[in-house]
Amino acid sequence: MTPTRKANPMEHRIARWLLAAFVLTLGWNFSAPAQAQDSRQLYEQGKLYYKQRLYHDAKKAFMKLIKTTQGQQSFNAHYYLARCYYKTGQIGSAITTLQIAKGLMKRNSHREAYKRFASKLLALYGKLTFVPEVDPDEVGRVKLKLVPKTAFSNKDKAAYFNGVMARIKRQGGLKLDNKPIFLPKGEYEISIERDQCLKLGFFEGEKVAGDLSIGDSPVSLSVKAKRSCNCPSNQKVFTEGKRQYCACAKGTGWNKEKQICEVVKQNNPWPWIITGIGVVVVGGTVAAVVAVTQNDGRRSFQFTAPGGGQVKLWK
Repeated sequence: MTPTRKANPMEHRIARWLLAAFVLTLGWNFSAPAQAQDSRQLYEQGKLYYKQRLYHDAKKAFMKLIKTTQGQQSFNAHYYLARCYYKTGQIGSAITTLQIAKGLMKRNSHREAYKRFASKLLALYGKLTFVPEVDPDEVGRVKLKLVPKTAFSNKDKAAYFNGVMARIKRQGGLKLDNKPIFLPKGEYEISIERDQCLKLGFFEGEKVAGDLSIGDSPVSLSVKAKRSCNCPSNQKVFTEGKRQYCACAKGTGWNKEKQICEVVKQNNPWPWIITGIGVVVVGGTVAAVVAVTQNDGRRSFQFTAPGGGQVKLWK
């Protein structure tokens, strides 16, 4: 009787590795067709939603698809996802995803589809970046005011722009995180809403940016801690708690006719009495204008100094 040779520990380990590899191969052979089937279903589902203009539903299907093994290498999956982003107003995501699709092109039909869509995107939209030269955490969100100089003739551009501005307003302003935003190409007026504009400004170099042109080249604006909107004429900025406002300096009053702050001459106060009834400043002294009804029904006005002393009466 021939004695049985015992396998050494190394042989046991090799046998276990071979068995595990065989099981994994079997599993792949069974699961690969199933994964391919799932990917195909997601693609067809996304295409169907897209044709029905259900772009949000189509986007969800294609987002699931690009996470699969087949979808990761699929030009069509990324191309249609980019189109869904475009249709739902996510221009930045559309451009990024289309660039991924560009690296997956294998056929001439892919190249033609990419060229047509990329040309459309680049023809309609440009990139704008805000570079903070202030502490974003201290400043918080910036209340951006952006107005196109001419109305958009392209309905996609108009809808996208309105969506961008609505989203910024809904979020309480623009977040200074160095992330670019994409805007329809064109000419804009740009500013920061009061009261923030008395503390911050958009700058192009050292110049306050009041106009903005979005074109083929990326645009960058700095956000600095400097006043970007000036008070009318020679008015000054005053602070009351957290609120800032423009007013004439103490000892002066607003001359409505000249649209400037001036020291009021005592011998000729009347240019300062504009509205008839209210408070005026004459020579640094606060006085009141009150209406007086005469016996005959006519109204006259009197200019009253502090303490009740009557200065002038006129009709």
